[in-house]
Amino acid sequence: MVSFALMLLLGAAAGRLGIVRKESLPDVIALVLKVLLPVMLFYLMYDGATREVLTSHLPMVAFAAAFYAAIIGVMAAMARLLCLEGDKSKAFQLVFVFGNTGFIGLPLLAAVFPETGVVNLALFMIVDQVVFWTYGVRLAAGSSGKVRVSPKNFFNPNIVAILLALAFVIAEVPLPGVVDETLSVLSGVASPLCMLCLGALCHFSDIGKALRSKELYFGVVVKMVALPLTAGSLLLMAPLPRDLVASAVIMMAMPTTTLVPLTVEAYGTQGDYAAVLTVATIALSVVTIPFVVFALGL
Repeated sequence: MVSFALMLLLGAAAGRLGIVRKESLPDVIALVLKVLLPVMLFYLMYDGATREVLTSHLPMVAFAAAFYAAIIGVMAAMARLLCLEGDKSKAFQLVFVFGNTGFIGLPLLAAVFPETGVVNLALFMIVDQVVFWTYGVRLAAGSSGKVRVSPKNFFNPNIVAILLALAFVIAEVPLPGVVDETLSVLSGVASPLCMLCLGALCHFSDIGKALRSKELYFGVVVKMVALPLTAGSLLLMAPLPRDLVASAVIMMAMPTTTLVPLTVEAYGTQGDYAAVLTVATIALSVVTIPFVVFALGL
């Protein structure tokens, strides 16, 4: 996380110095989301997973389903307690339901658990993507009526990468040497570029506005601290692999995914609100994720 924080600062400096421009940032983010992260996800699963690892970590799918059932209910109740209404309430819920499994979760778990972290994340993301492209887009649309839930949404680059990697692992199909080397190089580029993009995004966003929103702190404390601590304590009592428990805790503690403000902007009316909250959670996660991990003794 210290390394990631330094890269975030470097990205913010690049934005401040004009090396990265605000209008070009969405194109760079799209390149990372649609090309580099799927390549990294595929390659790390292909390179490190085995049939035995997949089988022993299947409980992650059940955990992910239980997690989303819980977080959806908790955030709906919190929005009512905070007296948020209409589209703002739905944007708030969306911000604190979906974590940044791609830009932050993938490189972080790959670094912490080189052999199994990506497998845990991939199994988690199967449920994550289903929930996001159904329940998530409905929240994002709010009262606009721009809801387009299509089967095409479920075949985004990340899901395709996961399915291909699962097929290669199960069939034990080897990649040609030159393809393996190329994917390895691209995979190594993804993590630092993710952090640089997020750092530039922080610079171009009005974090001060988010820091003045009381709902930010309630959301961060509940979603990024209290829930991972509570669920993590329960998971530690279960006969599960230690790396699976630690991966689950880290994914629960994730800040908001950058897909949230982009989706709200596309479908709804609260894009700016979602964007500033998203960036604020990313900045705060540099402190909250290590706190949760150390508090649980992971």
